[in-house]
Amino acid sequence: MTLASKQKGQASIEFLVSYGWAILLLAIVVGFILFSGVFDTNRYVSESCFLGPDFLCYGEIIKEPYSSTLLLNITNLNSYPIKLQSINITCDEKGVKTKRMLFQIVQPHESTIIRINKVDLGNVGRGEVVNLDVSLEYYICPKDLNPTCLQKEEMKGMSSGKLITKVLKK
Repeated sequence: MTLASKQKGQASIEFLVSYGWAILLLAIVVGFILFSGVFDTNRYVSESCFLGPDFLCYGEIIKEPYSSTLLLNITNLNSYPIKLQSINITCDEKGVKTKRMLFQIVQPHESTIIRINKVDLGNVGRGEVVNLDVSLEYYICPKDLNPTCLQKEEMKGMSSGKLITKVLKK
């Protein structure tokens, strides 16, 4: 070996000893940032629920070991009571199709919570975003036209919209 090659090797070792700690520290910081979820796009998705101008809504999905539960809070913004008939929830990308009969009367500017158990979401995990199509069938019950809130076809209404929410773990 020549003297020049020994000096190159020594320079390499000196460089690693001098700056190795900085490279190691940089690798640890980058690993921590990636592991902490700062770059997870689901973190920045805003959750929303829209069922048209007659309703305010908020929804969440709670993941349980063998099924999921959908909680949907609906507020009646009409000036008359409504009788909720049914709710239909679909999500083509996850294969979700759920229809439930409700038969609940909601007074003006009051809320009700609809709980739907055993919603099959497949392999959706905690923190993932689910985009659901929601349609609500109801009957309007103005005092002068339908005071007993009978299910008359001319009083039937339908509202459709979207629920975008993250899956929570129980």
